[in-house]
Amino acid sequence: MLQVTFYNCSDEPQDVHKVNKTTLGTYNCNVYDTQDIEAPTILLPRNDSLRNANYCRIPFFNRYYYCRLEQLPDGREIMRCDSDPLTSFWDSYKSSPCIAKRSTSSTFPNMVDEAVVTTPNITRTEIQATTNTCFHPETEQSRKVMLTVAGRTNL
Repeated sequence: MLQVTFYNCSDEPQDVHKVNKTTLGTYNCNVYDTQDIEAPTILLPRNDSLRNANYCRIPFFNRYYYCRLEQLPDGREIMRCDSDPLTSFWDSYKSSPCIAKRSTSSTFPNMVDEAVVTTPNITRTEIQATTNTCFHPETEQSRKVMLTVAGRTNL
């Protein structure tokens, strides 16, 4: 049996301190599946107030979890949980003397993040060469030239 405190939480997953949460209650629950600390699945007691639960804390694992309710074919309900490492390990890293190299909320709009995958915006334009250019065909055989320009335009 695990003691689990269930919450209804409206904070964003990237928020470390979950302040917009309502405690729904603390219950003794059985582990439903193999015991996995990162993503446990627990069997819920019969209680309608837990239908709104989306966040929980399991003191035995010393972790907080995002959770989602599922119903089994026999009518029992389980809660599938996924670890919330930001909140769970806050005490371990809050005084860390490091500087975050990457941020999703950077105040520098021109900061390039090489780890972010972007979809290139490809534009193809065909221009007919005039007689006053080096690309104009001098014979009946035409010269085909492709000019490729790559780079960023929105910095």
